[in-house]
Amino acid sequence: LMKDNSFVFLNPFPTNAFNDGYSLSVYDSTFQIIKKCIRKDVMSKETAFAKGTHLMYSLEVFCDTLTYWEYRKDIIFKITNKKDFVPKYKIEYPNPMSIDADIGQTHEYNYVIDFYETKDYMFFSGNYKDYPFRTIYSKKSKQVSTISLKSADEMNYGFVNDLDGGFTFYPEGVTPEGKLYCLFSLYELNQFLKDPNNEKKVLYENKKSELMDLVNASQLEDNKCLMMV
Repeated sequence: LMKDNSFVFLNPFPTNAFNDGYSLSVYDSTFQIIKKCIRKDVMSKETAFAKGTHLMYSLEVFCDTLTYWEYRKDIIFKITNKKDFVPKYKIEYPNPMSIDADIGQTHEYNYVIDFYETKDYMFFSGNYKDYPFRTIYSKKSKQVSTISLKSADEMNYGFVNDLDGGFTFYPEGVTPEGKLYCLFSLYELNQFLKDPNNEKKVLYENKKSELMDLVNASQLEDNKCLMMV
């Protein structure tokens, strides 16, 4: 929903085949079509229906700007209040996924899975040479840090939480106020805390005590935990 009560709808690949090949559509407040945008990688409806959809796309507000990106496409767009779709960033990586690639067999390709942005940083997750990666880019220093996962130990795959010794942090989204957050289950947290390899120096013992009180007062079937940074 835009500020003028118009709407932007997303039809990610391959379902864009059912929208004349366009990934984005803009409607006014009465749901009359205003424009369609970003037409790329068009296939037949029959082929698109057989392939099925995926979750590697985003239409979210980052830094007060509506942002759009989609996997296999190398441009991240910002959407202005005038409904203009302006290229904001370009992602370049080797061996990208082709239009006729099997979505179920993605390990042989390099691709971006998710993208998040704050005032100072950008976060990318993806696949590179058979291994998942996570990359943090500093807008101020122009420096990049990347971690690559070569085992199944995904619980240690992010920022080490030395504040209270709790779950390893990697963002899964950004709030309108610019705070990063991630979700995990009590089962994952208990498994993480019981692993002797996860013992680390904790900066705030009182925070560790609060965390353990939370764990002891919880049950495995409780709702997921929300961690905000």
